[in-house]
Amino acid sequence: MNIYPYAYVLNHYNFVSLRQQPYVKIQFTKKTYRLVKLLYSIGAIQNYLIFEKKNTFKKYILFNATHYKNMPFFKSAQIISRPSKNYTVSYKTLKIINKSLRQSVVILSTAKGLMTHKKALRHRFGGIIIAVLL
Repeated sequence: MNIYPYAYVLNHYNFVSLRQQPYVKIQFTKKTYRLVKLLYSIGAIQNYLIFEKKNTFKKYILFNATHYKNMPFFKSAQIISRPSKNYTVSYKTLKIINKSLRQSVVILSTAKGLMTHKKALRHRFGGIIIAVLL
């Protein structure tokens, strides 16, 4: 398992969205599950399945990306914050960023958990930018 679980999930999402693999299996942790649920809620992931191997009792998440006419719904996920550098944005900055985003979605880590930039604007939160879905 990668030290930074968000990068782990987003890299595997990029594999699936580029159709290098029809689906991806990742290890289940609370953080990976929260991010997969968020990607599912915004439509980046078509479906996901949580299963457990009987002989090892390890949980895994299996998911595939949403495609429309053989093109991925989002082209790629760019990881912005890393363990060594976190990019934080305030509510005011997020309002300015929102005007230039168009179809893209920013995933933020806030005090209330992971959320998209639109939800953060509704709740008037700032936070750490995790990734941008282009």
